[in-house]
Amino acid sequence: MVYYSIGVREPMLLFISNIWRLIRIPRKNQKTGFWIHCDQCNEMIYRTPYQYKIHKHHFCSKECEREFSHSQKSETRHCEFCGAEMVVGKKSRQRFCSTSCQKEWQKTIVGDKNPRYTSVPHICDYCGKEHIVKPYRLKQKNLFCSTECRRSWYANIWSQSEEWKTASKERAVNLLSSGIMSRTNSVPQQHIDDLLKQMGINFRKEYPLSTYSIDNYLLDYGLCIEVMGDFWHANPNKYTTIKYDKQAKAVARDAQKRITADKLGKPILYLWENEIINNLTLCQKLIEKFINRGGVLENYHSFNYILNDIDVEIIENPILAYQDYDADNLETLLFSA
Repeated sequence: MVYYSIGVREPMLLFISNIWRLIRIPRKNQKTGFWIHCDQCNEMIYRTPYQYKIHKHHFCSKECEREFSHSQKSETRHCEFCGAEMVVGKKSRQRFCSTSCQKEWQKTIVGDKNPRYTSVPHICDYCGKEHIVKPYRLKQKNLFCSTECRRSWYANIWSQSEEWKTASKERAVNLLSSGIMSRTNSVPQQHIDDLLKQMGINFRKEYPLSTYSIDNYLLDYGLCIEVMGDFWHANPNKYTTIKYDKQAKAVARDAQKRITADKLGKPILYLWENEIINNLTLCQKLIEKFINRGGVLENYHSFNYILNDIDVEIIENPILAYQDYDADNLETLLFSA
């Protein structure tokens, strides 16, 4: 056993005491934390190491915590119309301080000032005035600045074009042939319809022939019959000149229909009102002759035939129908005194 003198023990105790102070082993009820600043008001607060570790932010009170949380989620903006300050959430899309400011702002972004404005200028196809249209409408064939211009264009330009006239004729022919639109039967037309039924001939009314329609088409023979009103089609036995616009238009239409039928190999027999009303037997004999000869006749107008005991025969000096005139000679007959 070693015994130390008093002189040796005192320095040893002093050394141990100093080491103890350096280690700073906490004793019971001894504070081990430290002082830090409040993240909102900067006031000093005491926190233990554990409290400091588990919290990202530290506050001296609940009020400071609420104020800090609000400042992190909100921001100050200026109203885009009046410039007033407003506090809104950082994720908010609010741009105005009130509904009234938003309404007033919207009044200033009409027309080409609107960021969604896509319309383009276009010249009216009728009056030439510039107007604004949507881009998709540029694909249309014709554009107009108003309803009045559109109606005027259809009435004065489109309806006078050959394209429209041809399409209109085709529509009319299809409507007539389908039965959707019916043409009022005249008395001569009813007589011929009844006569064909009595003769046992299979026929179709308003038969489509290109852009025209045939009054009666003989289905089993491929032949055509037209019923001609003396006034409307200008019977040359009654009208030495063409006196009316309606007659001139009908004659021109008859001429074009005959030319179309000839090209398609569809001969037409013309039965006129005078013979239908006064000599229906002549019409019957002429129809039989027309069929028996396969559509080949010396003349195709009923006013150029007479009825003998057994058959019909052509008159000595046949009369030329107006529709058979050439254009130059026909013009001299129009509206002449």
